[in-house]
Amino acid sequence: MTHFDYLIFTFGFVLEVLILWRGLRTRLWRHYPFFYVYLGYVFIRSLILFALAHLQFSGYAITYWLSDAAAVLLWFFVTWEVFRQTFSSPLAVRRVVGQLLLILLVGLTVALFFGSKSAGLFFADLERKAGFVQAALLMATLLLARYYGLPLGRNTWGMALGLGMYVSVAIVNFASLELVKSFFPYWRLIRPLSFIGMLGVWAWALWSYAPNPKSATVALEVSERSLVHWSQAWSEVRAVLRKAVGL
Repeated sequence: MTHFDYLIFTFGFVLEVLILWRGLRTRLWRHYPFFYVYLGYVFIRSLILFALAHLQFSGYAITYWLSDAAAVLLWFFVTWEVFRQTFSSPLAVRRVVGQLLLILLVGLTVALFFGSKSAGLFFADLERKAGFVQAALLMATLLLARYYGLPLGRNTWGMALGLGMYVSVAIVNFASLELVKSFFPYWRLIRPLSFIGMLGVWAWALWSYAPNPKSATVALEVSERSLVHWSQAWSEVRAVLRKAVGL
């Protein structure tokens, strides 16, 4: 490991410990359990990878990428946390938005993971595509929250902002790496710095409990006509999917 690697690890480790410590001290983990599952995994992964690198373990590279793939899947925990905090009520709004986001998730997953002809590195391609799905889901969640007039507290907004920034950089980063192989030295610099940036945003946003504020608009209810419309639309989508897979 280079001096830069040690410096990045130290910064990241300190921020991870700080966020976890504040989460335990202020009991934030009880309010945002899915978020802290992801962060706990990242913390344990950092310790294991640091130890393996220090011991010059021969299987470090494959361990790094396999554990990174698991971390990518756990991004969905943070996205789910943002969604369930944003649309905790009213139930009618949560139902409609949940259907919309599920349609978006299925559509993007099929289009990206099964429709792409990319021949790039497997893990880089996986993270780029998963990052795009996460960014789209986060953006859709925030736009729909604005549409329904649902205010966000510092905790929820910070979780969304931090992950959104990180996955956006990952999309551009891995796309550049796949197109231009000479981009690799910059990738080694940009990727960890963007991760430090995400942790910095989370340390600020989750320093204390700041839930979504109550608002008169939160009490709004989606009209029965709108609910019926989306229920019918979702039933049609499920029917098409069943036909497509031959069920």
